[in-house]
Amino acid sequence: LGDSEMLARRPLPGPVMLMPVMAGERERERVAEKEDDADLLAAIVRGERDALGRLYDRHAGVLLALAVRILGDRAQAEDLLHDVVLEAWHRARDFDPTRGTVRAWLVTRMRSRALDRRASTSRQARLVEQVGRDAAPPATDTLGARPDRDRLRQHLLGLPAELTAVIDL
Repeated sequence: LGDSEMLARRPLPGPVMLMPVMAGERERERVAEKEDDADLLAAIVRGERDALGRLYDRHAGVLLALAVRILGDRAQAEDLLHDVVLEAWHRARDFDPTRGTVRAWLVTRMRSRALDRRASTSRQARLVEQVGRDAAPPATDTLGARPDRDRLRQHLLGLPAELTAVIDL
């Protein structure tokens, strides 16, 4: 499905009513989370593993849901989540806070890797299918194959027993 088709199939959200106090609270939480994510990434750059665990705990649910939606397979999505988190560990220095939030950076990486994985899986499936179609059934006893087969048998009979045993395997 294309992105527009996936969006079209999503249920529309219901009406959202926030009281002014709650809206302000939510905004403060978003700002605190954004600052905290940036601090976590800075800690990851310093090599602090527990920071990676906290970043994982905070964003794994969204990342996994995105991967499952794109790949349609939870096991593949979990593998990909692991890969993306490791990539975040190795590439934390590349994060640029002027270009967006840590969450957006992680979601972009997950989406990109999931689309790549889906394309790769599709390509592999098509190749396997094509090879299966292209493989011709073995000729039973065609007229031109008999002399070649007889000549091959003669050559095999001339080989030492150890080599013949390997070929028989």
